[in-house]
Amino acid sequence: MPGVFVALRLGSDPANEASAHDNGGRVGDSLQVAQAGGAREERILRALLIIVGSPGIGVSQLAKLMFIQQPTASQLIRELAARRWIGVARDPCDRRARRIHATFEGQAIIRGNPMN
Repeated sequence: MPGVFVALRLGSDPANEASAHDNGGRVGDSLQVAQAGGAREERILRALLIIVGSPGIGVSQLAKLMFIQQPTASQLIRELAARRWIGVARDPCDRRARRIHATFEGQAIIRGNPMN
C-alpha cells in the first residue's frame, strides 16, 4: 500500500512538518512542493517510494503496481530522473528493458533525511 504511506507523509501532521522544515530545506521543500502540487506530485512520490522499495524494478512492473499505463510510468520516470532522484540503466540480459534504482537523494526524500 505505497499510496497510504505517501499520503500520510504528505498530510499536515505537525510532527512531520516540523522535521521537514528543520533539516536543511531540501526534503522539506520537496514535501512542500508535493503538498502544493496535488495529485501529480503525489504520484511522483508514490513512484519514488515504489522504486526505493524495489531496486531494479522495470517500467512495466512500476506501471502495474501503480495501476497506470506504461507511457504514463515512462513520463514519471523521466521526471524523477530529471530531478536526479532515480537512475535508469539497461538490463544486461535484455537490452530493451530498463532497470530503475533510486539515487541517494531519492532515497533521502523517502526516508526524510536531508542530502546537503
